[in-house]
Amino acid sequence: MRILTWNINGIRACKQSLKQELCDLSGDIVCLQETKITRDLLDEETAIQDGYSSYFSFSKKKSGYSGVATYCKAHATPVSAEEGLSGILTDKMKGTSDVIGHYGDLSEFTNEELISLDSEGRAILTEHQYRDTYGNIRQLVVINVYCPRADPDREGRLNYKLQFYKLLQIRAEALLKAKKTVIILGDFNVSHKPIDHCNPDADDEKFYARPSRHWLGQLLMDTSSSCKSATKQNSQKKPSKFIDTFRYFHPKQEHAFTCWSTVTGARQTNYGTRIDYIVSDVSLCQEEFEDCEIVQDFEGSDHCPVRATLKGTPEPFDKLPSMCTKFMPEFYGRQQKLSTFFTKGLEKEKLAKTDRTQAIGSASLGKEKLPSSWKRNLGKSDYEPSFKRTKSDSKNKSHKTVSITNFFKKVPSATQGSSSKETQNLNDIQLQNDTDQIDDIAKTIHIGKVPRGDEDKGIDGGKNEGSLGMTGETNSSETNGLVKGTNVRSKTKKQMVSSWKDILKGPRPPPLCKGHKEPCLLRTVKKPGPNLGKQFYVCCRPEGHKSNPEARCNNFEWVVPLKKLKEVKGDEHERETKI
Repeated sequence: MRILTWNINGIRACKQSLKQELCDLSGDIVCLQETKITRDLLDEETAIQDGYSSYFSFSKKKSGYSGVATYCKAHATPVSAEEGLSGILTDKMKGTSDVIGHYGDLSEFTNEELISLDSEGRAILTEHQYRDTYGNIRQLVVINVYCPRADPDREGRLNYKLQFYKLLQIRAEALLKAKKTVIILGDFNVSHKPIDHCNPDADDEKFYARPSRHWLGQLLMDTSSSCKSATKQNSQKKPSKFIDTFRYFHPKQEHAFTCWSTVTGARQTNYGTRIDYIVSDVSLCQEEFEDCEIVQDFEGSDHCPVRATLKGTPEPFDKLPSMCTKFMPEFYGRQQKLSTFFTKGLEKEKLAKTDRTQAIGSASLGKEKLPSSWKRNLGKSDYEPSFKRTKSDSKNKSHKTVSITNFFKKVPSATQGSSSKETQNLNDIQLQNDTDQIDDIAKTIHIGKVPRGDEDKGIDGGKNEGSLGMTGETNSSETNGLVKGTNVRSKTKKQMVSSWKDILKGPRPPPLCKGHKEPCLLRTVKKPGPNLGKQFYVCCRPEGHKSNPEARCNNFEWVVPLKKLKEVKGDEHERETKI
């Protein structure tokens, strides 16, 4: 059995279809984090995939934020599924087979805290029947989590993060106490040890001083020496009940990162952190896990997937849990709002009217006959063309589109008979673009097409207005006048372009970085503070370790505004003059 976790960073932002993504991931249980979708934005194509059952948790606070989803293949159909860690969101379902239960002692949390911790759509639990290598059926609970980030600019988020960690651990240990087998996987938003970070603190005490890292250290068993010695407990701390499965099999593998900064292009130099984990209870890892690997070559997000392989197989359940997205009313065929009912009715009526219109068009050409019932229900104007001018037509007539032919319009006189009619007909023609219009006019007066090199430069309509006779006759002097006007217009345009280029010099070229002598990148400070909005130059190469020559050098340069630059140059000139 394969279990996989991946922070997808927006389930609607996939470069390819979700169906193809699931196929490429090739997991029996696929857990996604940071889906950034709420229930009102969830479409059927995302919610229901052939061969899978899916389970979503949405953020109740804001749209396009957080969210997790678990997709299970048909042969790994869960026995039950549950949203959240505290049970607050499943109060109505308690006592039924769809609830996993076993929440532990939550007395240290207030009811408001529990509601807040489960309101951001950060946890989905699914319980599966797992047949181990001995043929025994184990009740395996998979906890799919997206742990909060301690944003320093948002007050109280660090405390929120630590409270979430505490609630997660209480729930996982309560499930173990109830004789369940437990796997916790997802984005933990913390790196465990210096080996899991591209740029750790030189001082280990300072590195481990972070509260979130301290929590993860006491949750997990130490596997730093080798996988064989993983069963030896650290005497200085309480025996851990869970283990980092990747480090169990790869205790000394370096540069095993799962997340990189997209702004600095750090994935190109593998300058990242390992914050995505598959954590298992100790006995399950030692007895049933074959391997756990990081799939770094799988792109589509700022994270990469982590995949674990177990020796046993999942046993499907014959009934889908009620939390499955297939049972959501919007996908199950139930009407939720009165407006939805009328909308669907209007759509059907519109489609029916379109079919009748197509049939009427065919009947008017003599291809088929109209049903007598349609003729009774439709008015005469519905199946007989009308040539009467409507009020809307008269309004549209008053707002004529200005065409290039208007510049060649000849004012009709009282003695002009057929000539005025020809002029009027010419003015009514609406051509697609100016080039075609000039060509057609040139054909009318028998002077051929305007040369292709000048057709986008225009014609001096004022000077040549008198030379364009609409009777179909012309002479060489008229032709020369037209070409001369075109050349004058072309020279005028070139002079204007040259003048504007002298006035507007464009942006200054970026400086060269000191390390690679390559043009720098222009960046803008977006972090709130005294430098917000200021611009600076940095090396154009991706971020990486200092020892990597292909990585970004330490070049940094503030952009000096043009006004200040002139003032500085002026001061320097004054100093030189005094000297």
